[in-house]
Amino acid sequence: MPMVEYDLCALAPLSVPPATTRPVMWTAPQDEAEAGQLLQTTGLAGRPWVMVHPGARYWFKSWAAERFAALIDHCMMRGLSVALVGGPGDQEQAGRITGLCARPPVNLAGRTSLLGLAALMKHCALFIGNDAGPMHMAAAMGAPVLGLFGPSDPSVWGPRGAQIEVIYRGLDCRRCFHPTCERGAESCMNQIPVEEVVQAANRLLRLKPQASNLRPVRS
Repeated sequence: MPMVEYDLCALAPLSVPPATTRPVMWTAPQDEAEAGQLLQTTGLAGRPWVMVHPGARYWFKSWAAERFAALIDHCMMRGLSVALVGGPGDQEQAGRITGLCARPPVNLAGRTSLLGLAALMKHCALFIGNDAGPMHMAAAMGAPVLGLFGPSDPSVWGPRGAQIEVIYRGLDCRRCFHPTCERGAESCMNQIPVEEVVQAANRLLRLKPQASNLRPVRS
């Protein structure tokens, strides 16, 4: 059972029917103004762009920086702009990814408030990110979401929204879920190839498949 529906079961003894099982977020005018200012100053306004969140609470829930960079290169070669987002703790990873890209994306990591980021999500053509809070925020704001899942089961912890796709290997992670991973190069996140994420992104963006232009990525 999805965790959202599980939590809503607490309302049943109170005879309170849930209005919806899909989380929703609200933003204030100042949050919308913050998002509008960022769109204008970064050149994202008026053009299709993809929001990428490379952060995660635990390192073993994070897709590799090299793979995010290859994904970003693909998006930009298809004529899309890309913005990296996250909190202050994501700045180092975002900077590393930016340095690996053929053309640097817009780097907004650590440059938004929480609700300013939520307001910004309404303007992206697609959100791509690890299993983390911003993924759920994007779904709640109505953005199409592509979630990359490692040890957590998306049937329980996945985002809820109208346009959602997740990539998940379903490995048994009970022996090494926390605080470390014992699978090394065969970890669940390393088993998600760039090409599979590109194909899923193309579907959500309604882009026609192209001959692969992906550069090799080291595991």
